[in-house]
Amino acid sequence: LPQPAILTDRSGVVRVWNDAATRLFGWTADEMVGRPLRERIPESVRPEARARLEPPEAGEWDGPVEDFRKDGSRVWVEAHV
Repeated sequence: LPQPAILTDRSGVVRVWNDAATRLFGWTADEMVGRPLRERIPESVRPEARARLEPPEAGEWDGPVEDFRKDGSRVWVEAHV
């Protein structure tokens, strides 16, 4: 089963959004490519989610993180940042 893949540039703008990401999160590539990744996070939780969406200063980061679907429901994912 293909894994969701979302790639952003250094400024956090989505450059790649695959079909598996659409199945998991509900957003399509047409809706997300070219937009800041943070825009898909509900506004009410953006401040707490900000740290997860910004590039890590130490380079790479891996681990479980709570994320959000288009309908606002929460989902835990294994992130590789």
